[in-house]
Amino acid sequence: DPDALVDALKAGHHYSTQGPAFHNVVWEDGQVIVESSAVATVIVQGKGSAAVAVHGDSMTRTAVPLGRCAGSPFLRVTLIDRAGKRAWTNPVFPG
Repeated sequence: DPDALVDALKAGHHYSTQGPAFHNVVWEDGQVIVESSAVATVIVQGKGSAAVAVHGDSMTRTAVPLGRCAGSPFLRVTLIDRAGKRAWTNPVFPG
């Protein structure tokens, strides 16, 4: 439905990708739970150089502790698959 698509874009309910897919992202209890297509790296990035990464093999559900990103005014999640293709969320502004 074109109207629903335009509404989702205006509300920021989309992400950018070169291939990897986000299935769900939940921000809770000082961590981010990411469900995705199979990826090798999940990165949570904050303001400046603050970032926390988890690396693995074909990860589809990944818990990333916020760590040094916990105080950032915004956060973004980036996925990287084995081929180096990336996907990234829009910035999220936690509570």
